[in-house]
Amino acid sequence: MRTLDRGLEQLLTIDLRSLYALAHKIFEGKDIQQDYQKACRLFCIAALRGETRALYRLGLMNLHAHGRVRNRLRAFMWLNLAAGFGAAEAALDVRRLDAELSHAQHDKAKKLSSVFLKAKECFEIAQRGEDGKAMNDIGEMFMHADGLEQDFDLAIAWFRSAIRQDYAEAYYNLGYATEHGRGVHQDLDAAIILYIQASDRGSVNAK
Repeated sequence: MRTLDRGLEQLLTIDLRSLYALAHKIFEGKDIQQDYQKACRLFCIAALRGETRALYRLGLMNLHAHGRVRNRLRAFMWLNLAAGFGAAEAALDVRRLDAELSHAQHDKAKKLSSVFLKAKECFEIAQRGEDGKAMNDIGEMFMHADGLEQDFDLAIAWFRSAIRQDYAEAYYNLGYATEHGRGVHQDLDAAIILYIQASDRGSVNAK
């Protein structure tokens, strides 16, 4: 049985071209309120669904500090991925950043790129709405900006979807988010309940 959060279901079923167009429209603020965070969210989902142009846009957002602190390392990660998937417009930025980054930064960016590719594989399983572990793993990646852009709202949506599959670590992760007020209202009593539910299902972290 599919158990995806309703908001996620909408993001995953909308036509990919339309999703990217909406993200770009929100990014530009054309006939709609400009919202970099929402645009980034849609670009991330589009990138996970295979839209190369979204990778390029995520790179530019980090390069030019659109709605976030300028991050050359993450910009290189996204732009390098875009170039690898055939986005010719990303190649020039990649060459310039490649010269600016230290050897250590370059290696870290490459590792982040490999994590994104793993996230994409995980996402392909998670979007079916039938694998609690995959849904929880994607939630953790969004929560901790591990190969993806940090997005607490998306993380929470994935955790809640995984909980509908009764996946123990999703209870723990939602409890942690609730304890610290990340993406949800801070509520210590609710967090304790979630930790107990996770522990009852075998979560070592919750115990």
